Amino acid sequence: MKQSLIYIISFMFIMLFSACENSQQDEPQRPGESNEDSKIEYYIKYELKTTSKSAFSSVEATFLTEKGNVTKTIPRNWEGTFGPFTKLESASFQVKFNNSIWTTFYGRISTCRGNQPYILKAEKSSFNKSLNMSYAITEDDLK
Repeated sequence: MKQSLIYIISFMFIMLFSACENSQQDEPQRPGESNEDSKIEYYIKYELKTTSKSAFSSVEATFLTEKGNVTKTIPRNWEGTFGPFTKLESASFQVKFNNSIWTTFYGRISTCRGNQPYILKAEKSSFNKSLNMSYAITEDDLK
């Protein structure tokens, strides 16, 4: 009898302590609350490859960085990574055409979250005209 009483008391203690765990993890996040696991943080990588019969070494490009849109002179073959971004943005990449003939611009926009590999989101090429491309980052891109 004593032994069964010990088992019953032990069982009750186990049930009591397991029921007192933090069950907040199972509850959905309420609007306005922050959750460290759902914090958005990602990077954007832009790539440019240029082929041309003209002998120019740089182009003027405008693209989104973590500090906003930036216009700067970049090499005709270039790669740049920017971030971390903490909210969903629309990544844009424009390369101005300097009246060169037989010029092809090939641009790419990729994203990654944390230290995950980059995933290509947009690519575009243009022949004898400026390159204009963009991609709207969504929550699905950051999973």
